[in-house]
Amino acid sequence: RRRTFDRCSFAQQGYRLPSKDYEAIGKCSKGRKHFVLCVCLTPGLLNNHLIGVLSSIQGLHCILEVHSVGELERVLELGPEVLDSSRVALGVNNRDLGTFKVELANTNVLLSGDRKAEVDRLGLLTVGESGIFTPDDVKFLYDSAGIGAILVGESLVKQEDIEAATKALL
Repeated sequence: RRRTFDRCSFAQQGYRLPSKDYEAIGKCSKGRKHFVLCVCLTPGLLNNHLIGVLSSIQGLHCILEVHSVGELERVLELGPEVLDSSRVALGVNNRDLGTFKVELANTNVLLSGDRKAEVDRLGLLTVGESGIFTPDDVKFLYDSAGIGAILVGESLVKQEDIEAATKALL
């Protein structure tokens, strides 16, 4: 099913890309605006008001990024009134911010059991983040956790031809 967040949507996560690459990303994302909110950075701020404000900005789509079960549970507590699936997606980052170790299985751990059922009930698009370098990585995230989109940074930024690398990844 196709929604506002599709597989050609990109969010820049602190990488500085040459201007020609911004043009390719701009064409692919069709002018959409995305905001990635890292839940671990907003322990006292993540609440209905903040998400409500972000999701009410015309044309802005929020990816709520989680790294742990605790962060995911905090997001899910916001409920369907705040987690409007047409404006909010759930990003699952596979990088441990303490050690910077990447484990693709983190997505599978977070999106399992009751948590996965609640995410599905809310209709949230899930976005796999970090550690995605090969088509097999994409397939693993899709097959094991039902990821509907990916956010890729490092493996694309290092490529000469980002568009070709993106096509090869998908």
